[in-house]
Amino acid sequence: GRVAQLEAENKLAAAAAAAAPVQENLEVRMVGSEAAELRLTTAARHAPARFMLALRWLDLPVQHASVCLVGGMTVQDAVVDVPAAALRDERALRAALLHRLQQTG
Repeated sequence: GRVAQLEAENKLAAAAAAAAPVQENLEVRMVGSEAAELRLTTAARHAPARFMLALRWLDLPVQHASVCLVGGMTVQDAVVDVPAAALRDERALRAALLHRLQQTG
């Protein structure tokens, strides 16, 4: 009985997640003058691939990256070089990444 109840709740939660807009949170912190620490937290499917494509598209060489699943959310951290001077502002880099993630979604 309890297993059937949990399975039903899981199906309802999955249906609600599919109908709801995807939540994404992107944190950007510049490290020195030409590097940045990034953290993407999302429930989106294929988030790691989309994030890496966005970094590649913006020519941000990845020095380190990690991915983990925490409570149904994907958390992806990356340290990237930021060769383009126009992206060395945290707000500009965040805006460019979010724009690119929306296009690959």
